[in-house]
Amino acid sequence: MRGVNVWQEALVASWDQVWTSFLTILPAILGSVVVFAIGLIIAYWVKRLIVEVLGILRVEKLSDSIGIEQFLKKVDVKVGLTEILGVFFQWLIILVFFLAAVDILGLSSVSMVLTQVISYIPNILAAALIFGGGYYVAKLTETLVRGALTSVDHEVAKPVSKLARWIVILVTFFSAVDQLQ
Repeated sequence: MRGVNVWQEALVASWDQVWTSFLTILPAILGSVVVFAIGLIIAYWVKRLIVEVLGILRVEKLSDSIGIEQFLKKVDVKVGLTEILGVFFQWLIILVFFLAAVDILGLSSVSMVLTQVISYIPNILAAALIFGGGYYVAKLTETLVRGALTSVDHEVAKPVSKLARWIVILVTFFSAVDQLQ
């Protein structure tokens, strides 16, 4: 009978430890879920706000006149620039609130990785701006070279202008890759 009591005491002590551990971590889990849920709601509304404000400011027309919309169609992107910016900021907010939820749970290694990801975003944006600007400058260079050489030699103007365009794109590409480190 003594052996059964020892087992019973061991099981009761184990369950007591499990429930104590669970009840100790439960507030942190609930807090992180609440923080993340609030972040999802805020991210959704921020995205809608950004899309509406950029729509009111007619950024779509500006991006269409610059050529961004044509570029997006060429690379088979179905949404416009305002939607892309809205989604970008939505995910940025989601990442920040996810980082806060992970910090509440005390997962420091995940928190460090997310911090590195978030701190790398400016490099990605700078590289995208470099490449986008270079693409625009390359198109402008092609037009200028073709216009300048057409009066001199019409047959050479097109291949030389294409070469100039691709040289600018190549230099821009390497600059963007260098920005990404």
